[in-house]
Amino acid sequence: MISNIYVTFGSESYLSKIIEKHPERKLYLYNSVTNSDSFEIVDLSDKPTIFESPIGYSVLNHFGTDQWGKSISYITLDLDSNQQKVLDAKINSIISNESLPDGMSSIYSLNIANKLSKRVILTTWNDNVKIADWYRSKSANNLFDLNDQIETNYFETIYKFFK
Repeated sequence: MISNIYVTFGSESYLSKIIEKHPERKLYLYNSVTNSDSFEIVDLSDKPTIFESPIGYSVLNHFGTDQWGKSISYITLDLDSNQQKVLDAKINSIISNESLPDGMSSIYSLNIANKLSKRVILTTWNDNVKIADWYRSKSANNLFDLNDQIETNYFETIYKFFK
């Protein structure tokens, strides 16, 4: 399992140049499904970042078979330490039951470097339609029902593989 994931954002041409310059790295270019001008690179090399303005994630947990060449989803939550424990327990339950929602290939629980209250759930998918279906499902509601307990900052975004 990798221990660090780095991402950066920019134009397609700028990010494509980074990929061309670093063929030895595991770099994946994604395009937002809601904004065709929004691109990101995900670096799965598990090496120090090459990006000028990176967002670094520490991998806390992982389950499944990654499908990096399809669609990915980020859910970012701002949680206190008790809420993080509840979320971790729910993710560990998914992992111990070895049961991912339909279409989900893998799930990562991440912390943003230097922002320990931020928890990110990164998932890989066969297609982005399944992601949208899951966002509206009971299993997603059960996983993120922390909103009912305490006010949390919650943000979700979906990217499709570009190259």
